[in-house]
Amino acid sequence: MRFILYFNFLFILIAFCYCKDDEIQKKTSECVPNEAIISKDSTFEIYSPGKMEYGYATAIKLNKQWKASSTAFLSKDTFYIYFRTFWDVPNEPTLEYDTEFLIIQIANLNEKCMKLSRATTNKSCEMYFSALSDDVTEDRYYILESDPNNYIQFDTLNLETGRVAGKFMVSFERDKSRVKKPWNPDFVRFFNGEFHCRIKN
Repeated sequence: MRFILYFNFLFILIAFCYCKDDEIQKKTSECVPNEAIISKDSTFEIYSPGKMEYGYATAIKLNKQWKASSTAFLSKDTFYIYFRTFWDVPNEPTLEYDTEFLIIQIANLNEKCMKLSRATTNKSCEMYFSALSDDVTEDRYYILESDPNNYIQFDTLNLETGRVAGKFMVSFERDKSRVKKPWNPDFVRFFNGEFHCRIKN
């Protein structure tokens, strides 16, 4: 009788561990799943990605295709990824004015799937977004923490070869303490996002 009870307990324990392992694998594989477009907002702009000298990022911004220049660098123990867009001056191909600046700050390079939040920890990466008029900040955005679907996934992160690539999805809310510009929405979501860039040191 004891043998049967022991066998049943062992079977349940193995099954439980298998299920938990399967859940972990599933969570990792679905870190940044594809999303469908649902927003009908038309009060925002799409800008140029610029020269994309060190790499690029792509995503859906609310409901339109978005592309940006991307670069990364390591400073002491913190890793940074930048996304930037520009307003191109007609007939002046050498001039570029910054229009959007997104920065991701990562302290833990060992995790493949990390939460994007307003603070940097071992389990989360800080990210913020600024709408610019060249060197002047028009609007500032912070991660909408009530949205559970703010994640970054690293497919490649190699400091030796200087390459980083992955996926991201994130929602932002505008800082309402600032005077709103009519072309900057109160809410912005980037999804189905990918980035591929070199690490600049």
